[in-house]
Amino acid sequence: MLSKSTLRQFYQVSRLNKKEEAKQKQSAEIQSILTDWIRAYYALSKVNKVRIALYYPMSSEVQIDFSTLPIGSHIEYLLPVVQKKSRVLKFYPWDLQENSLEKGAYGIPVPKIPKGIRSRTPDIVVVPMLAYTHYLHRLGYGGGYYDATFADFKEKFKHKKSRARFLKIGLCFSMNRLPPEYIHDLHDQAVDLMITDEGVLNPKAIFESEKP
Repeated sequence: MLSKSTLRQFYQVSRLNKKEEAKQKQSAEIQSILTDWIRAYYALSKVNKVRIALYYPMSSEVQIDFSTLPIGSHIEYLLPVVQKKSRVLKFYPWDLQENSLEKGAYGIPVPKIPKGIRSRTPDIVVVPMLAYTHYLHRLGYGGGYYDATFADFKEKFKHKKSRARFLKIGLCFSMNRLPPEYIHDLHDQAVDLMITDEGVLNPKAIFESEKP
């Protein structure tokens, strides 16, 4: 089996070589499904507000058209901010309509954080995927930020029965599915469901209550 670093190079090149027209079309298909899931989650969760952590698409990742996402007082969008020492991501509110961003670590746009604003714990985390397995494990870029974040959330909230659902949704192009013989590491955190241009893997996840 090829090493993770070799697989990363292969799937990054594969994605970069994808025609722009196809990438935009498939990204739109994926986002359409994601939007339906956001609405369904809110309808089923019976809460006043759902906090949704997005990601700011870089390079050849699945694109998100923020202008078309559902907005309202019942939804709060967040973006991750990298904490290099702990590798645990912090999620801060982002007003889609104001689009107030600045460059963060690795040049990734992050919200401008007013003094006194604390990070939030999301109900849904939308995760960028370089590649994925049938069992919903993620091949990322090697930094381990999402793995560390999900492990941290699970540890913090494992004894809090009142914690709402915590849903991890991966977005990836279907062509970047890993071969069946791929073996994930023990520390790798799987997502709860995958959305690709071919549809959804594990659509029952929204009915399952996982406490991080």
